[in-house]
Amino acid sequence: MRAAARGLEGEIFGVSAHPHEAGTIAIATSSGLYLARDGGETFRRVDGRQAATAVAFDIDGKSGDLP
Repeated sequence: MRAAARGLEGEIFGVSAHPHEAGTIAIATSSGLYLARDGGETFRRVDGRQAATAVAFDIDGKSGDLP
Protein backbone atom coordinates (compact mmCIF):
# COMPACT_ATOMS: atom_id res chain seq x y z
CA MET A 1 0.00 0.00 0.00
CA ARG A 2 1.28 3.46 -0.89
CA ALA A 3 0.54 6.66 1.05
CA ALA A 4 -0.98 9.63 -0.77
CA ALA A 5 1.54 12.27 0.43
CA ARG A 6 -0.98 15.09 -0.09
CA GLY A 7 0.49 18.56 0.48
CA LEU A 8 4.09 17.54 -0.20
CA GLU A 9 5.91 19.77 -2.69
CA GLY A 10 9.41 19.91 -4.17
CA GLU A 11 12.29 17.55 -4.75
CA ILE A 12 12.89 15.24 -1.77
CA PHE A 13 16.34 15.49 -0.15
CA GLY A 14 15.77 13.64 3.14
CA VAL A 15 13.24 11.53 5.06
CA SER A 16 13.06 10.72 8.78
CA ALA A 17 10.61 8.64 10.83
CA HIS A 18 10.05 9.58 14.48
CA PRO A 19 11.61 6.97 16.79
CA HIS A 20 8.62 6.80 19.18
CA GLU A 21 5.58 8.31 17.44
CA ALA A 22 4.28 5.83 14.89
CA GLY A 23 3.13 7.55 11.73
CA THR A 24 5.14 10.73 12.28
CA ILE A 25 7.38 11.43 9.29
CA ALA A 26 9.43 14.50 8.37
CA ILE A 27 10.62 15.21 4.83
CA ALA A 28 13.18 17.76 3.67
CA THR A 29 12.44 19.13 0.19
CA SER A 30 13.48 21.91 -2.15
CA SER A 31 10.31 23.73 -0.99
CA GLY A 32 10.96 23.42 2.76
CA LEU A 33 10.40 21.05 5.68
CA TYR A 34 7.19 18.98 5.81
CA LEU A 35 5.62 16.91 8.59
CA ALA A 36 3.00 14.16 8.53
CA ARG A 37 1.43 12.55 11.59
CA ASP A 38 -0.72 10.06 9.67
CA GLY A 39 1.90 7.81 8.14
CA GLY A 40 2.42 10.03 5.11
CA GLU A 41 -1.15 10.50 3.92
CA THR A 42 -1.05 14.29 4.40
CA PHE A 43 1.87 16.64 4.92
CA ARG A 44 1.96 20.24 6.08
CA ARG A 45 4.85 22.59 5.59
CA VAL A 46 6.41 23.56 8.90
CA ASP A 47 9.19 25.69 7.41
CA GLY A 48 9.19 26.91 3.84
CA ARG A 49 11.48 29.91 3.94
CA GLN A 50 14.16 27.96 2.10
CA ALA A 51 15.03 24.48 0.91
CA ALA A 52 15.59 21.85 3.58
CA THR A 53 18.44 19.54 2.62
CA ALA A 54 18.38 17.10 5.56
CA VAL A 55 16.08 16.07 8.39
CA ALA A 56 16.38 13.90 11.53
CA PHE A 57 14.62 13.28 14.82
CA ASP A 58 16.54 13.11 18.08
CA ILE A 59 16.99 9.45 19.01
CA ASP A 60 15.33 9.90 22.42
CA GLY A 61 12.42 11.80 20.85
CA LYS A 62 12.54 14.38 23.65
CA SER A 63 14.49 17.27 22.15
CA GLY A 64 12.15 20.05 21.08
CA ASP A 65 8.45 20.03 20.39
CA LEU A 66 6.94 19.11 17.06
CA PRO A 67 4.63 21.71 15.58
